[in-house]
Amino acid sequence: MDENKLKIDLTQGIIEVEGSEQLVRDIYNDFKKRLNQAAAPAIVAPAPQVPKTTTEKSAANSQKKATSGKPKSKSSTNNSGTLLKDLDLTGSGGIESLRDFYSKYEASSNFERNLVFVYYLQNIKELVEININHVFTCYRNIPDLKAPGNLKQSIFDSAFKKGWLDTSNMESITVPISGINHLEHDLPKKAEESS
Repeated sequence: MDENKLKIDLTQGIIEVEGSEQLVRDIYNDFKKRLNQAAAPAIVAPAPQVPKTTTEKSAANSQKKATSGKPKSKSSTNNSGTLLKDLDLTGSGGIESLRDFYSKYEASSNFERNLVFVYYLQNIKELVEININHVFTCYRNIPDLKAPGNLKQSIFDSAFKKGWLDTSNMESITVPISGINHLEHDLPKKAEESS
């Protein structure tokens, strides 16, 4: 009886077989077949398309409409902001109103207006989480003041070009020390009218 030996290494995946010529040949052929199957790309025939009935089509369309109209979050999908009807900026409760606070400063750019609004919300109203909707509501509260067309970009620019806002979390916009210094020391104040 002849003993035959087969050794395949394939980078230490070693297969060693000893036995009759037929056994070695069978193992080798089986191994070769499995190796070829693993190397060949799987070709899967696409499932045949079955036309949908009218009822199935309208159900699918209703499902699309139900899921496609839902925004992810107000501030992440809306670049202009949404009016917050429950944000009281009138000065009730003994705090200064936004209009009175804003009227003290000569804010000549949207960067400065964004700073004044976030400063007011953070330091006068003492809000913890300020987002684009809060800033938009401030713009809408000042008569004859237009909000920027892309308020979100304007807020980012106030942060990155001027350093007056911290927008690392757009759900919690804050005024860093550079913004506080600009508003309290550098932003021109309007001259008080004498009565």
